[in-house]
Amino acid sequence: MRLLGWIVMLAALAFAGKAGHDLWQDLQQEEDQIALVGNAKPAEPVTDEVVERKPRNWPPIFGEPQPPKPVSDAPQEEPQPPKPPKPPIDSLGYALKGMVQMGSATWAMIDHPTGERLVRRGDELAEDIQVVKIDQAGVWVSRSGDEPELLEFVDQP
Repeated sequence: MRLLGWIVMLAALAFAGKAGHDLWQDLQQEEDQIALVGNAKPAEPVTDEVVERKPRNWPPIFGEPQPPKPVSDAPQEEPQPPKPPKPPIDSLGYALKGMVQMGSATWAMIDHPTGERLVRRGDELAEDIQVVKIDQAGVWVSRSGDEPELLEFVDQP
């Protein structure tokens, strides 16, 4: 295990040395192109010619530059107003009267102005109202596949 550590360390040192050497070469090229400033006297007369630097070939870390997307002149659709919230399930006349459990099967007695019904998971109370789950809290129903709502026992005075 230590031998592997030494090998990895030597490879890292070799990589760092190579990177340092490449940096030193780049800096030497730039140093030749720097004009002397101040009271220093150049060894050679400075001319007004433009020295072209070779472009660095940096990898595109954040991707290639993209042209801006044109703004479309097509009319945009107006946002639709939010749908009004659905009334609570018990305001539709449903009330939980009782629950029966035998083994793993659970039934619930639901009261409605049209009459009482014995339901289990998967039954429909009405069109687009389905019993999703029956547990200790009550009966969970879903309207049109929306979030399940809880129909609880009603406290009698």
